[in-house]
This record gives sequence, C-alpha cells and structure tokens, in this order.
Amino acid sequence: MLADSTIAKRNDGTVWAWGTNTTGKLGDNTIISRSSPVQIGTTGSWNVIHAGAQNNFLIGTDGGIYGAGSTTTTGTGYIQYAPSVNRSSPILLNASTGWNNIWLAENASVLKNDGTLWAWGRNTNLTIGDPNTSNGIIRSIPIQVGTDTNWTSAPVGGNVKLGIKSY
Repeated sequence: MLADSTIAKRNDGTVWAWGTNTTGKLGDNTIISRSSPVQIGTTGSWNVIHAGAQNNFLIGTDGGIYGAGSTTTTGTGYIQYAPSVNRSSPILLNASTGWNNIWLAENASVLKNDGTLWAWGRNTNLTIGDPNTSNGIIRSIPIQVGTDTNWTSAPVGGNVKLGIKSY
C-alpha cells in the first residue's frame, strides 16, 4: 500500500502533515483528512520523521521513537501499541532512547547512536533478523539484529531489508 499522506519537517524543526487521516496518522489529534499541512505537536521536538502506509513515525529530540496512526494493521511496529486502537497523536513507543534513524516498509529498522541495528514488525521471509522467531511471526517491540556496532543504514522495502555497515 502506498502512503496516502505526506509528512514534512521545516527548518525550524516543526513537523507538518496532510492527506488521508482515517487512522489518525497525521498526529493532529483528529481523524479528519487534511488538504493543507497541520502541525504535529507544538514545538520543533522531532529529529527524524518517516511516513508509513497507515502511520507516521518520528524520533524525538529526546531520542525516543514515537508513532501515530494504525495499531491494528499487521506489519510495521504499529502493532506494539497497547491497547490496539488507532492513535491520533504521537505516543512514545519504546522507553529506550538513543535512536537516530528509522526506515519502514513491511517491518521497521532503527539505528541507535551506538551503531547497533534493531528491527520489529512482521517477520515475513525472516526479514527482521530474529533467529528465534518463525517466518511471519510479529515482533511488537524492537529487537537487536546481531551484535555488530558498525551499522550506518538499514533501508527496507516490502519483504526485503538491506543493512549497510562501516569498516
């Protein structure tokens, strides 16, 4: 499914979104679709943003991962919300901090400042890199992929994950 909304960050650090909002993914505390940008939050408190098909993910200046939108669709970490209801404003997904980039598709990849790679979502074709999880099982919280600390990028697409290390 293609994203049917847009999320953008301005030079002042504020984040704005517009488009379809039936799941609340625009993060403006509504489920009203918008034809013009609305601000997510009230300050420039976001470092990284990423739009998903039915949700948006942000990494805050505090280093935490936040998300808004669908919690019931399978796939990307939106299933880690509890209880399973759509969220119309960004909520903290994981108490851990130090995240510095995020990529989404069928599942999610995130990098920490220490160079470790983490993933969550549906383990279709074993793409989250979890040897203890069967094909198709859902991981609802980020798990570390291996033990290496030299990851620089981990873009995902559909059922494919690509990791790039530095040497």
